[in-house]
Amino acid sequence: MATQKAVADHLDLSTRRVRTLIDEGVLPSQGARKPLDLDACRVAYIRYLRNLSSGSNQYPDDLVDVEPGTMDYERLRLTRAQADGQEIKNEIARGKTAPIDIIGYVLSRVSGAACGEIDALPLNIRRKHPELDSKIIEAIKSHCVKAQNAVARTDERLEEFLDEYLSDAGPD
Repeated sequence: MATQKAVADHLDLSTRRVRTLIDEGVLPSQGARKPLDLDACRVAYIRYLRNLSSGSNQYPDDLVDVEPGTMDYERLRLTRAQADGQEIKNEIARGKTAPIDIIGYVLSRVSGAACGEIDALPLNIRRKHPELDSKIIEAIKSHCVKAQNAVARTDERLEEFLDEYLSDAGPD
């Protein structure tokens, strides 16, 4: 059995971080001011780190010994939701994740620029190669319009692409 300080030293953490992990239900606790099981804390912390490294924000169920519907259960659920929310904010801050609205905005800006370039393509080809037949230029225009339409539909299909990506990524 060990104190919070001993657990902190053993896991190379601050005592404040150990208290937070206990409050979040990551580390097992036997109640206020009671000794902690050093081995159980180490195993729980390793599982917690594995979960984080796998990209999962879920905590192992065997760390939680509370009855659903109780105040402790709801408090733990809220704490986990807050931790998950903070993790999402951290991922956004690191540039690893972006809200779908921002992605849609960026894609609309990029697709607008791309459509402008595609629109100018037949005219630029005509200027550089005046010897080309009008039918060739018209065929190029036709393909450019198809490309512009495909680019313009990107934002409409964004959620479909996201769902496809998530289903392909799947759990590892």
